[in-house]
Amino acid sequence: MAEKGIIFDISHYMLEDGPGIRTNVFVKGCPLRCKWCSNAYGLKKNPQISYNPLKCIGCGACVQVCPVQAISWNTGHDAAVQDFEKCRDCMACVKVCPTKTRKEIGREVFAAEAAKEAEKDQMYYRRSGGGTTVSGGEILMQPQFVTELLKICYHDGIDTAIETSACGNWEDLSEMIAYSDTVFIDCKAIDAGLHKELTGVDNAGILNNIRKAAALCREKNKTIVIRFPCVPTLNDSEKDLAALADFIRELDGPPLLNVLPYHNYGENKYAFIGREYGTKDIPAMTKEDLDRVRSVLDRQGIRYSVGGYNI
Repeated sequence: MAEKGIIFDISHYMLEDGPGIRTNVFVKGCPLRCKWCSNAYGLKKNPQISYNPLKCIGCGACVQVCPVQAISWNTGHDAAVQDFEKCRDCMACVKVCPTKTRKEIGREVFAAEAAKEAEKDQMYYRRSGGGTTVSGGEILMQPQFVTELLKICYHDGIDTAIETSACGNWEDLSEMIAYSDTVFIDCKAIDAGLHKELTGVDNAGILNNIRKAAALCREKNKTIVIRFPCVPTLNDSEKDLAALADFIRELDGPPLLNVLPYHNYGENKYAFIGREYGTKDIPAMTKEDLDRVRSVLDRQGIRYSVGGYNI
C-alpha cells in the first residue's frame, strides 16, 4: 500500500544518529512536550507557518491576504506581527511572501518518495557504512508511513535506523524494529513524577516498551542504544542518574547508554512558530557539568558514550 506521511525535513550528509554518513528523515508530530526539545518543528503533526520577523521587508502583502486577520502591522519596527493563536495555517501569506520570510513547515510525501531521496546518497553509504535514519517528532505518530519507508530502504540494502521516545503502541514499534539495523530510544527520566513534569506524559508504557525493545533487539541481533538527554538541574541529579543506571542494568544486553548533553541550538525556532522555549533560562552543559555526570556513571559501572556521533 502506498503510505503517505508528513515530514518537515530530509537532511543529507549527517554524521550522527547511526553509523557512517546518513540521510535523516524527520516526521512531524509528537505526543511529548519535552521542555528542552530542540526540534520545535516536529511537535505539531500538520504543516504550519514559520515566520522570522527579522527578515521581513515590510511589503505588507501578508496583511492583505490573511483571511482571519492574524497578521497586523507594527509601524515601530516596520515588520508584520503574527498572531499564532488566530492563525489557521492556510499558507496564504506564505504564497505571497517575496523573501521567504514566511515558510510552510511540513509537507506530505509518499514513503516511496522519501526512500527515493535517501537512495540518492547510496554511494556515501557504501563508502562509510552509513544509511538512513528516521526520526522526528515521534515516528510512532505515523507508524504506517515510517514502517513502509523503512521496509523499502531495508530491502534495497540500505542500513536503517530509527530514533523514538517509545511513546506509542508496542505493535507498531516492534514492526519498525523488524526493518531497522539500529534502534535509538530516548529515556528522559525514570521517576514517573519527574517524567510527567518534564514531558507532559506518563512513562509507564514507555519504560515497558523499552524493556520489550531491548529483548527483541537481542533476540534479532540488532543494535539498540538508550539515549539520555541530560539537562542541568532537571534530570541530572545523582539520584536520577543512579535510577537510570539501575534501569539500564535490568535490560537485556544490557544496551549502551548514550548521553546527549543539553544544548539550546533550537531555541530560535520556537519564536518562529509562536511558542515559548521551556528551558530558555538553562545554559548549555559545561565541561564541569559533564565531568560530574561522567563521574556518577563511572561509579555505576555501566557502558556509556557521550554525544550522538559515530554510534
